[in-house]
Amino acid sequence: MNESEQTGLAAMRDCWITGGATFDLAPAGWRAIAGGASPDEQERRLLAIAAQALDVALRPAAPTTLKRRPPLPRLVLPILPARFRPLLRAALKHAADARRKTRVAALVASRGFVLHPMDWMPSDQTCPDVYAPWVDWQASVDGERHAPRE
Repeated sequence: MNESEQTGLAAMRDCWITGGATFDLAPAGWRAIAGGASPDEQERRLLAIAAQALDVALRPAAPTTLKRRPPLPRLVLPILPARFRPLLRAALKHAADARRKTRVAALVASRGFVLHPMDWMPSDQTCPDVYAPWVDWQASVDGERHAPRE
């Protein structure tokens, strides 16, 4: 949407706010769509078109500095089954600090599973060793280099 269209859309919005009719202010293409209806229906159609135009035209553009990141590495243990994830999320919610959340992750790892990355991601190297690939992945993504874990 160019500047003149944005200015026209702003004028239409101002007219709607004050209770006026906007049919004459609308772009020609919009008038063709809204024409042939009653004045009230014309305003409703123009309002619908304007709302869609604002939704599409004024989305922020993606930054040009996006970087492709490597995929999250697989861990040696399987992810906790989906039926247990709500219970795990509740346990993580009640674990107030990072140390306690790490203890929950260690408990799950001792039972032969790892947490889903959408539920918990290790933030440092004090997590169970099974999460070492994720810690290294995060460090490489953040540009930090931790000493490799053994």
